[in-house]
Amino acid sequence: MAWLVWRRMQPRPRPVPLALPVAGDRWARLAAALPTLGPGPEAELLAEARAILDDTFPLLGQPRVLPRPDWTGVPVSHLWAYHLHYFDYGVALAWATRLTDSAAYLERFGALAEAWIAATATGAGPGWEPYPIAVRVRRWLHALLLAGDRVPAERRGRLLGSIATQCAVLERRLERHLGANHLQRDLQALAQAGLVFEGAPAARWRRHWGAFWRLLLAQVLPDGTHFERSPMYHVMALDDFLEAVTWARAGQVTIPAAVLDRLHCMTDALAVLTRPGGALHAFGDSAAGMAAPVPLVLARAKTVLGATVTHGPGLRQLASGGFAAFTSADARERLVLTAAAPSPPHQPAHSHADLLGFELDLDGHRFVVDRGVCGYGGDPHRAYHRGTGAHNTVVIGDRDQSEPWGVFRMGGRAREVRWAAEAGAGDTFQFEGSYRPWHDPGARHARRVTRSASGWRVEDRVEGARGQSLASHLHFAPGVSLEQAEGVVHARVGSTTCRVEGFGGDRVVLHRTGHWQGDAFGPATEAATLTLAVDRNDGRAFGWTLTVGGGP
Repeated sequence: MAWLVWRRMQPRPRPVPLALPVAGDRWARLAAALPTLGPGPEAELLAEARAILDDTFPLLGQPRVLPRPDWTGVPVSHLWAYHLHYFDYGVALAWATRLTDSAAYLERFGALAEAWIAATATGAGPGWEPYPIAVRVRRWLHALLLAGDRVPAERRGRLLGSIATQCAVLERRLERHLGANHLQRDLQALAQAGLVFEGAPAARWRRHWGAFWRLLLAQVLPDGTHFERSPMYHVMALDDFLEAVTWARAGQVTIPAAVLDRLHCMTDALAVLTRPGGALHAFGDSAAGMAAPVPLVLARAKTVLGATVTHGPGLRQLASGGFAAFTSADARERLVLTAAAPSPPHQPAHSHADLLGFELDLDGHRFVVDRGVCGYGGDPHRAYHRGTGAHNTVVIGDRDQSEPWGVFRMGGRAREVRWAAEAGAGDTFQFEGSYRPWHDPGARHARRVTRSASGWRVEDRVEGARGQSLASHLHFAPGVSLEQAEGVVHARVGSTTCRVEGFGGDRVVLHRTGHWQGDAFGPATEAATLTLAVDRNDGRAFGWTLTVGGGP
């Protein structure tokens, strides 16, 4: 709160041009090290680079044709403007130059960067907010190091001068009031830029390496889970940290052994948080296309750490993070549950009210899914996606477990979260968990999920909350076909069938509209949901049985 008050009292600084000499020896080592991180899938990278060359900016699933971007305006949304100012596409353009030997890509990057410098010289526009500065500084440096001597010396000098100026502004605007991934990226940008330059400011920036490593150890829990407990932000953070280790080694910065150990755990945690093909499980704020592709991050982890990930059968748990994943011996069934309370406690901006929710995959297909997220500010479905009703868990009295509000806020929190999971003989599994919702200290939701020879059983009880309505949801992936007859639902995904039955409720309702899937940032799609309703809670057991292979 003190930092928030300080931040609001601070005047927004005007950029003052700063010229610093380049550390030639470190520059050479960085230029040799960064290509080892790899470009990712070349076809996708070149498609992005060609789009930018054709004045099309394919950001957040909302492409716009901008021959001359308005660097001081907000053409689509504030988040879209942020992504425009990040210059992620600058790295794609630099890699496209290396892969094709065409100068057009690098010329486009240079022209866009110089247009940004000219248009925002007074500090106008969203690009001078700390977070976009932190991202853009790293992207411009990455692109310049990849391009090397292909960038004319005069242009490189102008861009490096702007980078030093941006770092001077960032240094005075560290986002300590937000912390989390914002402060992490602020410190990382300054620490990495400090390796490029010489002089007193650069020496100050290099001292941020110590604070950065301490923040990394605070953000990554002992089991390797990133403390925001969002698979998307986990992948983003891991990719950032792998880049930081690469820079630190090239710059001869000491890396604490505890940092490398924690990053090994963070890589291993992807066996729980992602599917075998690399797709994210959608807990918290998680959407496809926002973080680097998981296979690319895993390749970087192998290069930087020598770490690998195996998605094998059986039970995998993240005890600190609050996740459990079970994969059947034949790998046809995969269930992942979350028992993660809103976190981190001081900044749960990306948390959802999703305790005891789960995702179930069948034969490699998404089947029962979390509804995900498709945007932040301005997204009409933001409140729905954060609420309990968008998750495969129980709604008590038409109220959320925790109290999401605004775009990134969380008021009352679910508490007394407990859970345990175990795998048994014969490919069996059991999970038990419970919590108390924020709005009723006398209520307690307890869930038991089991797998046996007869299939899956999800059993719930709500202690207290007598007489209140209860609703247990099963949200299905787009593409799952559902047919309801005599209280039984027959579901099909690919060639796999599943018989779904509710028990203990007053009725089962199949909704084909009104439930919105957010697989990626951009427009949401409608998908089917099953709801088991209890009109007046009397402490009874209720829930679902799912029999894989059962069907007409």
